[in-house]
Amino acid sequence: MGIKNKEVMQLINSKTKEMEKHLNVIEEELQKDDDRFKKAVVAISSGKIMKLHQDIAYFLGVFDDNPKYEGN
Repeated sequence: MGIKNKEVMQLINSKTKEMEKHLNVIEEELQKDDDRFKKAVVAISSGKIMKLHQDIAYFLGVFDDNPKYEGN
């Protein structure tokens, strides 16, 4: 048995919320003064956002035109 539709939608929702948290971290970091700005924080959060985006795209079927939340 595979993952159920409801579980996939919950995964998409949780990954979207996690992505939002990382976007907020980047926004807060970019608002800091130059002497307090940390490039590493922005870089790490950006990498995590890209990975989350890739996961969400997979669940939505972007890569194989087969949405994982449809069917059985």
